[in-house]
This record gives sequence, structure tokens and C-alpha cells, in this order.
Amino acid sequence: SVFSLLLLLLVSVFLSACQTHKASSVVYWGSVPDNEGVLHLKRCGVKAIVNLRTNSHKGRAEFARKHGIGFYHIRTGVFLTPE
Repeated sequence: SVFSLLLLLLVSVFLSACQTHKASSVVYWGSVPDNEGVLHLKRCGVKAIVNLRTNSHKGRAEFARKHGIGFYHIRTGVFLTPE
């Protein structure tokens, strides 16, 4: 599915300091990072953030992209499922 594919493409992380919520060798999960968190993820080698919340967090998406991290939004919620 598209959801699975995006999760597989989510991150490429090389530093163990960023492994607080490790789902697999290439997928990490957590809350939507603030700007400082985005910079921390960049230092850890993260290549993309996939936002699965209803709110698109446009400001954070722009900040992440400005700093070389892809930011993808898949709307989900109580009554929404990924297409």
C-alpha cells in the first residue's frame, strides 16, 4: 500500500542517539517535531518526515523542507483512513 511504501521511505538514520522510538532499522516514530526537533532529526540523518495527523503542520513542513528534509502529510484521524 501507499502507506507502507511511505513508511519504508521514511528515514535513513545512522546515529544511535536518535533511536528513542525505533520501529525498525529505518523507521522511527514520534510526535510532530518542533523546529528544534527537525534540526535534531537532520543531524541524525533523517531524510523525510511522514505526518499522519489531521493537521498538516504547514509551517513545520516548510521549515523541514527548507532544511533539506522531506515532509509528507497523509491525512488520518478518527474518521479518516489513508487512501
